[in-house]
Amino acid sequence: MSKIENTTRSETEQAEEAQTAAVNTGLASDAMARRRMLLKSLSKGSSVVAAAAIPMHTLAGTGTLAITANGKRCTISGTMSGVHSQETIKAVCVGYSPGYYKKCEHWPNYKTSTNNAINTVNGKTFDKNTSFSTIFGGGSASGLLFIMQNNPSSDEFHWIAALLNSLPGSPATNFPYTSAEVLNLYTKNYANALKFFKDYMEVHT
Repeated sequence: MSKIENTTRSETEQAEEAQTAAVNTGLASDAMARRRMLLKSLSKGSSVVAAAAIPMHTLAGTGTLAITANGKRCTISGTMSGVHSQETIKAVCVGYSPGYYKKCEHWPNYKTSTNNAINTVNGKTFDKNTSFSTIFGGGSASGLLFIMQNNPSSDEFHWIAALLNSLPGSPATNFPYTSAEVLNLYTKNYANALKFFKDYMEVHT
């Protein structure tokens, strides 16, 4: 093979590798959330298991793997766009309402022996008595369960529900954001995220 042919092949391969790297690097946070949603659904034996044969990068690039109860894509940007999902996979994303989490026994990892639930997010371990501000980095200094039982008109009421819905072991189905992402949304996309959680994720009571 000639030197020119070798050079051409090398340049082609390099271009393909660069394109692949660009695609991988350019995955938006919503796309990454959708990938995590698929893995969580697979572990639960959800109907979305049919998507297992589809490459991950294809799923991330074509749209959300779940929809809200009214047919919108199950992300903040998806619900804001006003466009209903045209995907063939119709797994529904639903969370539980703050009212459901007024009882500590409904929290993920609840232990009857201690009447408490201990969970971890971003390296921080918390339970029902941990203050909201300790976990979220701002807001009320009251304990999480105290807020759930006494401050239903507060924003914290809904943020705590979103956090509990996002934790491993929660009863939520196809919840689109991880617990770490919920905390990040509190800091960087407060208003839009709060509206999304209140309007679309607080389904079950």
